[in-house]
Amino acid sequence: MSTQHTLRFYKEAAKILRTYKQFGVSIKSQIYNLKHFSKKALYALIIETHKHEAIIDNLLKSCPIEFEPTKKKYLKKKNDSLLRIMVTELLWGKKELLPESKLVSILLSNQEKLLNELSKQENQNLLGSIKKNFSLKVTIPRYVRVNTLHWSVEEAIDYFNFNGCELLSTGDNYESFLTTVKHLSDSQYVQDMHLKEVFIFPPQTEFFSDVKYLEGSLILQDKASCLAGHILNPEPGSTVLDMCAAPGMKTSHLSAIMRNEGCIYAVDRDKKRFETLNKIVNWHGATCVQTINADVLTISTEQCENVRYILCDPSCSGGGMMGRKEGANDHKDEFRLRKLANFQTQLLLHALRDFPSAEKVVYSTCSMEIQENEEVISEVLSKVKDFKLVDLRAKIPDWKNFGSSDYKCGKKCIYCRADEDLCNGFFVALFKRKSKKNKQITMENKDNEGDILNELEENSINDSCNFKKKKNKKKKF
Repeated sequence: MSTQHTLRFYKEAAKILRTYKQFGVSIKSQIYNLKHFSKKALYALIIETHKHEAIIDNLLKSCPIEFEPTKKKYLKKKNDSLLRIMVTELLWGKKELLPESKLVSILLSNQEKLLNELSKQENQNLLGSIKKNFSLKVTIPRYVRVNTLHWSVEEAIDYFNFNGCELLSTGDNYESFLTTVKHLSDSQYVQDMHLKEVFIFPPQTEFFSDVKYLEGSLILQDKASCLAGHILNPEPGSTVLDMCAAPGMKTSHLSAIMRNEGCIYAVDRDKKRFETLNKIVNWHGATCVQTINADVLTISTEQCENVRYILCDPSCSGGGMMGRKEGANDHKDEFRLRKLANFQTQLLLHALRDFPSAEKVVYSTCSMEIQENEEVISEVLSKVKDFKLVDLRAKIPDWKNFGSSDYKCGKKCIYCRADEDLCNGFFVALFKRKSKKNKQITMENKDNEGDILNELEENSINDSCNFKKKKNKKKKF
């Protein structure tokens, strides 16, 4: 006989789903530390809810549920995920709820209406087209990052092999690498071709009871999430600012790249996320990290001195998470996207303008939306003249997904796409401060850049009048 779940159970499921979608915190890692719930049942319900997300969107649009004005506002702001969790339970789960609250009573009164609408859409074959737009059919493998603060990559390989795993060769190009990843069978694994500390296992591979995972030596972190730190690549001994650091996976990766030498200022303003950040940092042994619970827009160079590297990974719409395709939801909230893009632009401008020692800045999102990516980059480049955009094609060999050709910056930025790159959707751009010589060149006529450089070297002690005459003479020649 099955046990009915309590409202507390559904609220916990909603909280985990919301945290995953907004901040990318692994569902399993959130569930792992829970003590008072059935972890298996909780995980199954959350995954089922996400799997039916597009269908639930369509159902709630075709068959709206009427709430009291105050309850409606509350749901929209706080518990949209709770509504979806409960709808999933009613339609695809136990098909019953304990009448513990007004919300549950309203849903129970609408259950038959929702079931009829679901049946109607199934009969009209409307759900088939909806499901096609949802990319959970793209199976993303299990990515594991070796925490090099605890042990070496070579030691990790020995550990995997000792436990019966087989390391496969992946060929010498990206296509052959992806083919190997797609066809991994049980107990097989490969080393990522771009990030040598990242290994890839079949999707069903479990690590939650592995001693190396429990001690923080193996970290379950998607390749896309690791690319931001890899591209920023801060030197050991340097100072880094991680502007929106929670949950802390990228912060932990940065500390490993730096070998725990130097300082990482990890900032997050939300108290609960800040608690998660501290747990992750401590768990992974990132001792060079100094966490700060504050709005990063209020942080200045006085509080974080000599910052050379900045990671700007702000809140976003999250369309790349869990392999959702662009177009998974045809009814995007354009107002919300614009609001997010404005915040992201403000944050990136703060990084580029207000830290004079900064040499490199990485901007990344788990969004597939141009408004949050190429448009943000383009707007910032029009306002900031001290930085240039770095072409990432040379930094990520054989990569094939870049920004939109409709934007001048597009070809220099990279996208991860779930259906092609077999990892979560992601966007990354790298800014680098211009040298003094480059800044002087941009102030001159670009047609004469070569002549000006030669004259600057040969006639550095001449006054401006003599320099102007020589430049005119060069033109005649």
